[in-house]
Amino acid sequence: MTIYFLASVLVFAAVFGLALAAALGFVGALVFFFAVTTTIGLFFFLGRLTPKVPIVILPRLVFLSPFPIIVVCLDGLNLIDFYVIIKFMFLHLHPYKPFIQKDTTKLIVGTLPPPRFSIGKLLERDVDFCYGSYYNSLWLFIDKIHNLKLRYDNSNEAIEERKQFLIKHNIGICDIVESCERSKIDASDLGMKNIKLRNVIGYLKEFPKINTLLFTGGNSKNGPEYFFRKHLKDYGLKLDVISSEVPRIHQFRLPFGLNAVETSFKDEISQSLHSYRNDKRIIKTVSLTSASGSANRAIGSMSLFKQLKNNNPNFTTFDFRLMQYREFF
Repeated sequence: MTIYFLASVLVFAAVFGLALAAALGFVGALVFFFAVTTTIGLFFFLGRLTPKVPIVILPRLVFLSPFPIIVVCLDGLNLIDFYVIIKFMFLHLHPYKPFIQKDTTKLIVGTLPPPRFSIGKLLERDVDFCYGSYYNSLWLFIDKIHNLKLRYDNSNEAIEERKQFLIKHNIGICDIVESCERSKIDASDLGMKNIKLRNVIGYLKEFPKINTLLFTGGNSKNGPEYFFRKHLKDYGLKLDVISSEVPRIHQFRLPFGLNAVETSFKDEISQSLHSYRNDKRIIKTVSLTSASGSANRAIGSMSLFKQLKNNNPNFTTFDFRLMQYREFF
């Protein structure tokens, strides 16, 4: 299939689409195309239409379109076959609102729970609450540190146990990602696209007792610290290093009454803010090693872990994170 043929197909589709839109209206044309192409797609994937030529993976032309792409294969003027590429983007919405109380002093900041929490398909040992995945060890660490004997199931009791712990210890949760899109439905931070962030600075202004942010991950791409640094830039702010040892600790100064600023004015605003540092609230950030199992390989390469492992062969990645989290929880 040549590029000339593909171009002709696209031109034909555009002309036909305009004609259909004129006859049925734009919405009617979209509905018609969706119905036809989806039906063809279903027949194809059910095996009713078997392609006689190898399927070629084409570059995706429309990233956010919910409609299938029809590819027609011709030999001269004779139709050989056609097939449908259906490529949907999964809209991954955060299922939980921030959990913050008026006395909250520490705020846990992550990204998003696995997609199954957004669509209500929980596993047997999942808890329908922030960090409720049984494969994320945050609550296992907290359970171990405080000997809570928490439940790990879908019950309301399991949710309430966690809420009561947070309230008692003045800890809140506000993940920084509100929503994203995914071409593959999984929990990978790197797989997130078209990301919409929450206004964490806005919550810090609303709850003035918060003095510490506990990131459940570092500054790797699409991690919570990574996103927070981008978020700070909207306010002309940045993180200052306090300790570069794992877990890395930073701080930033939050001026009272600060609003987001336009990019062209950031330098000017930063200079003017420098003149009244004493009027700023200092907030510390701690970049904890991720509680997800995907971080085990990174932990294994850390010099501190290797040293502790040499001293105690039974020392595990769970023990390493437990030691780290104990200081802050």
